[in-house]
Amino acid sequence: MRRLLIGVLVCALLFLGSCQKAGPSQTPAVLQKVKTSDPVTAPFVAGKKNHIFHARNCPYAANLESPVGYETLRDAEASGRVPCEFCAPHKAPPAEPAPAAKP
Repeated sequence: MRRLLIGVLVCALLFLGSCQKAGPSQTPAVLQKVKTSDPVTAPFVAGKKNHIFHARNCPYAANLESPVGYETLRDAEASGRVPCEFCAPHKAPPAEPAPAAKP
């Protein structure tokens, strides 16, 4: 009986140990530091804590907390973020820049 209990415990520990060694798909993406710009005029935007970037005119981009702007698609992707599936900024041409506010 004691051997059976020890065997079950060893198998359970081995199973739990293999679950913790998950591949890169289960580890959170690390956001890299990339040159950012003004989120009001930048063609691509993301939230500081989000892992998704949007075209500036995307409806989801209007609800971002602490937005960050990117001038190029390459900068947005290099930051470790993925494109929004709704607005598909990686497939669409970049939006026109917003007009500068007059003082």
